[in-house]
Amino acid sequence: MKESPLIIAGGGIGGLAAGVALRKLGQPVRIIEQAGEFRPIGYGIQLGPNAFRAFERLGLATAVLERCSLPNEGLLKDAVSGATLLRLPMASEMQARFGYPYAVIHRADLHEVLVDACRETGVDLLTDCELQSFEDEGQDVILSTSHGAMRTSGLIAADGIWSKTRAALTGSEPPQRLGYAVFRSVRPLSEVPQQLAKNAVILWAGPGCHMIHYPLRGGTLFNLVAAFDYKINGDAEAGMSLAERLLSRFSTCHDDIRQMLPYLDLDQHWEIATVEPIATWCKGRVTLLGDSAHAMVQALAQGACQAIEDALSLAEHVSASPHDLVNAFRAFNRSRLLRVTRVQYMSRLMWEIIHVRGAYAELRNERLKAHDNALEELSWLYDADRSSTDKSASSERAA
Repeated sequence: MKESPLIIAGGGIGGLAAGVALRKLGQPVRIIEQAGEFRPIGYGIQLGPNAFRAFERLGLATAVLERCSLPNEGLLKDAVSGATLLRLPMASEMQARFGYPYAVIHRADLHEVLVDACRETGVDLLTDCELQSFEDEGQDVILSTSHGAMRTSGLIAADGIWSKTRAALTGSEPPQRLGYAVFRSVRPLSEVPQQLAKNAVILWAGPGCHMIHYPLRGGTLFNLVAAFDYKINGDAEAGMSLAERLLSRFSTCHDDIRQMLPYLDLDQHWEIATVEPIATWCKGRVTLLGDSAHAMVQALAQGACQAIEDALSLAEHVSASPHDLVNAFRAFNRSRLLRVTRVQYMSRLMWEIIHVRGAYAELRNERLKAHDNALEELSWLYDADRSSTDKSASSERAA
């Protein structure tokens, strides 16, 4: 009898990476995506050394790096004074310390690499297919989709922060909107003042607001993100649009920030949301993966990186127990839980540090002066021996 494929719901970075990882270990896979094509929102994302360690094991590091830009440094700056609060060496220093680079990439480019890898390895890709509900019958999971009923030995829900599967599986609280509106833009680098278009990831930390920018695609594009807490000054700014409030909030910031404001796309915005960490991501033959399990704020730029780590870990556990998916999913959950919970927590802590106001900002700036080795302070995140996936890989090589 032909083995039924595992079904992955969601064709984002985590779902596609899981598809590649599982196929490379011999598992038949189908990815169902509710959109009409596998295409993400087109903005930049950051990839730490831990992501490239995972790409190397997927055989995709070279393909991804060819699409990346490699910034020289990361700078945390005070959005009001313009002072540099923290410098994170990247480029050769990051490579030398952790074995892999820190890079930025257009999300569409990363998506294309993963989709191509799925096709090359034989993952079945199905679009216009919405997962409506599922029923775990013990030996199989029955899916109700917009393409009709499907039967699978295991369901992997990689359907993002607003996952319907998460709510049905765990009964956990829905995502929390943090009260931040975010505006994004990608512009030709030639449009941006050259003195501001440095080959660096620059994060401006302001009172209830922040801005991030960096070049993309070999220095031909410029990625720009600005966000603010719209709960602040809500009464005073009543009647103003969110775009008007954004411009007002940043109008008192450093001149370099004010020069960036005309390059923002103010026609659309997103809201920042997160989920509270949960201990259990799986039940029976169904498991969550990536943002559906542990969505986090973007302060450490680890959402995509952790989803890719998830994909490798899941594939390893399924490969180790292909005929016992219930225990394989449980083992995956256990092996990843503490790491991603720590990343969630530290991301939220960094989020608060970025946005403090008044005397808290003065305290933050003073304390950051004592941080003189940012690379080592990130070893818990980037070192090879800090994730369960890498530990299992090391044991396999030793064997």
